[in-house]
Amino acid sequence: MVTQMSTYVKTVFAKAHPVGLLQPWMFAGSTPVWHSVLTKLKADRYSSVGKKKIPEKYQRWIGARKRYHLSHAHIQMARELGLNPKKFGSLDSTKRQPRKLPLPEFIEELYTKHFKKNRPENVRFIEQMVRDYRKQKHERKIRRIEKKNIDPSGEGEEWQQ
Repeated sequence: MVTQMSTYVKTVFAKAHPVGLLQPWMFAGSTPVWHSVLTKLKADRYSSVGKKKIPEKYQRWIGARKRYHLSHAHIQMARELGLNPKKFGSLDSTKRQPRKLPLPEFIEELYTKHFKKNRPENVRFIEQMVRDYRKQKHERKIRRIEKKNIDPSGEGEEWQQ
């Protein structure tokens, strides 16, 4: 037995999915079936709207910073040294391994040995690096578009194709 659905639900389904993806079981009998599907559709539609995702290679560093309680300076030092954030667990000390230094001190010691200075001169956050990269990319795109619109004769006026 198929029950009638409200017009609101039908319009939401029609907007969320192209024709052909709706299945008869979504509308059959009980309210929870189609209600849960509708809720999932709404969540999927609004979950990533307007959000710019940080690339995976930077997500690893952010995760390591949070997991091992490192500062932005420690993360930058580790990146400059070429360390792998996935391997921080094996580098970190535990109660069973008192001979190892805690991870922040270990990174500082390696950085001092390699670069002969205690800390980087200019510390940049990962999020700031991503923002700067996106800004530079946007500026390059604008310059490229402006360059295409300039007259090839070099007179400086805009060129209409």
